[in-house]
Amino acid sequence: MNAAEPTRSAWLDAMYRYLGAESYRTKDLAGNAPAAAPAARVDLGTVAAVMTPDPISVRLTTPYKEVASLLRDNDISAVPVLNAFREPVGVASEADLIAKHTYRPGQRKPFRFARKSYARWRKARARCAKDLMTSPVQTIDANVSLREAAEKLIDGNARRLFVTSDGLLTGVLARRDLLRVFVTSDEDLLTAVNERIARHRPWTNATEVCATVSLGVVTLLGSVPRRSDARRLGELASSVPGVVAVRNRLGHDVDDVRASATTST
Repeated sequence: MNAAEPTRSAWLDAMYRYLGAESYRTKDLAGNAPAAAPAARVDLGTVAAVMTPDPISVRLTTPYKEVASLLRDNDISAVPVLNAFREPVGVASEADLIAKHTYRPGQRKPFRFARKSYARWRKARARCAKDLMTSPVQTIDANVSLREAAEKLIDGNARRLFVTSDGLLTGVLARRDLLRVFVTSDEDLLTAVNERIARHRPWTNATEVCATVSLGVVTLLGSVPRRSDARRLGELASSVPGVVAVRNRLGHDVDDVRASATTST
């Protein structure tokens, strides 16, 4: 274990204690919550760091009324539907459930090529999750970066992604979960920035660069030998999860960036 490891662990534990997991609290129908599992040691830049682990789920055969009760009692808007191997095969949402209100006795079955009408007819007649769910379900691997997760949520206009590891359900990532790193305290961010810089600056020592953090904005002060070194330190600070912006005020002795550009032209 290196010298930075205890600090990193304390930072991770503090983040989980402070933030909690409010959006997808796991309870059974009786309202009982399972014992909290210890926080895993994960890369804070990945989905695994901010997801809600062990989300509520249902089986293909879970009755309609039980699905409705789970959503209402746990204040969530959707649950993943799992097959016998705990693989997510669909999602049952509030939108799927309210199709029941459109049920009309004796209504003729729409043609399958009329996808929307057929899907609504099927959900309106549903008795269990397999007929109620929307499929396929949008998933993401637990080790994917937060940047990729954000792009997938935005590009797919999704409210949530169900997280898998080796194909099995392990968590859920809601839009609000991606905001968790941005409420990390300035003190914890400063610790993380200093640790990341310390691991990647063999060209200088700790006294030549000073970092400060205010409202998530990192300011780098001091001097380094080359302009490329200053640029690299700024990139490293920016890559710390939770950093809002970086003001790079580092000076340099040699402008190797301009010299390289002049040579290449």
